[in-house]
Amino acid sequence: MTDYTGQNLTGYSFVGQNLTNANFTNATLTNADLSGCNLTNATFTGADISGANLRGTTLTGLVTGSLSTGAGGITTPVLPTGYVIRAGYIVGPSVN
Repeated sequence: MTDYTGQNLTGYSFVGQNLTNANFTNATLTNADLSGCNLTNATFTGADISGANLRGTTLTGLVTGSLSTGAGGITTPVLPTGYVIRAGYIVGPSVN
């Protein structure tokens, strides 16, 4: 497991990486590019994903809650088709 707990990863590019079981609890991922990543069973509780690109990611078993997504939706993250953010959670097929 890769542990990014509490790290500032603003603008970081993870494109296409296998991040299975990664822990992003309370991490800052503002404008980070996670496109094409495998995020199976990853944890994003309390993370700031404002402006992050999650297009084409695998989100099976993803754990979220208390996500920060930018004031007023101005920096809304890009999610894979079929996923939305509701009350601080990513909601969609196969997420926890």
